Amino acid sequence: MQLEWMVSLSRIEELSRKGNFLLARTQVQPLLSLPVPSAAEASRLGFILQSCGDVNQAMNFFFRAMTLEPKKAIHAFNYAVVCRNAGHIDEAEKFLNQSIALKPDDGEAYYIRSTLRKQSPENDHIDELCRLFSSSYQTPQNKIYYGFALAKEYEDLEDYDQSFAFLQLGAKLKRSSFHYDVDVDIAAMKKIARTFSDIPSRNKPPAQDARQPIFVVGLPRSGSTLIEQILSMHTQVVSMGELEVFSQEIQTMISRSHQRPLSKGLMIDEAANLNMSELGTRYLEAVFARKAVEQRFVDKMPLNFLNIGLIMQALPQASVICIQRDAMDNCYAIFKTLFEMGYPFSYNQSELGRYYRAYQKLMAHWQKKFPHRIHTVTYEQLVESTEEEVRAMLDFCGLPWEQNCLDFQRNSSAVYTASASQVRQPIYSSSVGRWRHYQKQLEELSVSIGY
Repeated sequence: MQLEWMVSLSRIEELSRKGNFLLARTQVQPLLSLPVPSAAEASRLGFILQSCGDVNQAMNFFFRAMTLEPKKAIHAFNYAVVCRNAGHIDEAEKFLNQSIALKPDDGEAYYIRSTLRKQSPENDHIDELCRLFSSSYQTPQNKIYYGFALAKEYEDLEDYDQSFAFLQLGAKLKRSSFHYDVDVDIAAMKKIARTFSDIPSRNKPPAQDARQPIFVVGLPRSGSTLIEQILSMHTQVVSMGELEVFSQEIQTMISRSHQRPLSKGLMIDEAANLNMSELGTRYLEAVFARKAVEQRFVDKMPLNFLNIGLIMQALPQASVICIQRDAMDNCYAIFKTLFEMGYPFSYNQSELGRYYRAYQKLMAHWQKKFPHRIHTVTYEQLVESTEEEVRAMLDFCGLPWEQNCLDFQRNSSAVYTASASQVRQPIYSSSVGRWRHYQKQLEELSVSIGY
């Protein structure tokens, strides 16, 4: 029986890895009522269920792993993270503390704990984090975590000089840990604009199928998760999160005729010559393999702004919403975020500013090219005139008004981005103009943007 259980679990994991979450979710159900052989298998089930969107069941199995091996920090950590994603912030903090007690050198646990809530003079972790950061026994990766955690906690306490000092240290360490050339990305964005300059601009045709995407694009930390949470409160909309599906399908189609990796420039040339109808069909099929969708769905992968020229051709019934934010607020919010993956331009002020300028030029190109297909939402306007902006957004998507959309903080959907804690709060304006606390320290960024 145990061998059969293990074989079934491995098969389901493979389905999950391939993005076939719908079938994985179906096949995993018989295992849920059977005894779990060990804590390791309970964790594997937890990850499968989390990837399939069943957060509550995932929590159950991560908790079961803890009970089977209570002295292993990884189980407390996994349970805490899924609690954070589900919006159970107090529970997340409690078990991150437990994870840290079991494994005091886990820098990531300290960092996530610092991001869960606003710290106060009566309740913070600064002394502990400073001691860890200054220790000569810490790995560079842990110092990155402690640096970003200290930046967050000092900012909460309004000690802006100390906050930025640790942010700068953490960002410098992070940037030194990988190779990246921002000029390659800037050149790619310029080439995208040139390559997709002759696409005819057409109005969106009538939908033949209600299951059409709403792409939310922009830069990270611009408010895309807020838009996603607002839209997915609508009864005719479901959120799919940050999907890499569109880019993956482009790469899959190109790889059929090119076995070796191509430069970004050649990838753009090849993408422009793809069969757009097939690309659209493959994208929708891959999305529907993840989840049973009977209505509009939100794909909030921010970097799909690079793919708008292809989206307009492959998915003519799609809606595209671009979220914009004050340049310095947006870039400072990016700079102070330690991303789990991606966004290599984030950790150097000059590179960040140059990437931002290239992004703005490309978005201006798309907005001029497709004025009736892209709806731009300004974060500051959304904060100031929430209902008016939400009404305009729903109208653009062809959706009727629903009051529920204003109660986005009650959205029970799991959030896996850097905004996991913030989106559980009512809309707030405290982040508008926050960069001005660091006006002097962010001078390089300001010059790079041309602010």
